[in-house]
Amino acid sequence: MLRIIKDRKSKYQSLGLSIPPQFWDFEKNQPKRNCPNRDAILRLITEMEKTVHSLKNEKKNKPP
Repeated sequence: MLRIIKDRKSKYQSLGLSIPPQFWDFEKNQPKRNCPNRDAILRLITEMEKTVHSLKNEKKNKPP
């Protein structure tokens, strides 16, 4: 799930992924090495992080 907060209101958006707990490393907060489709999941996470960072930068650079 992806949580989006705007104007102090939260909205959850499903990414369409479900990973069983035995394939998730909760300490590192990423899929374990033996997780099926690990590379695709990591790419998706990376893309989501890039999008979040670009939106934050866009908001900072926006005039009041």
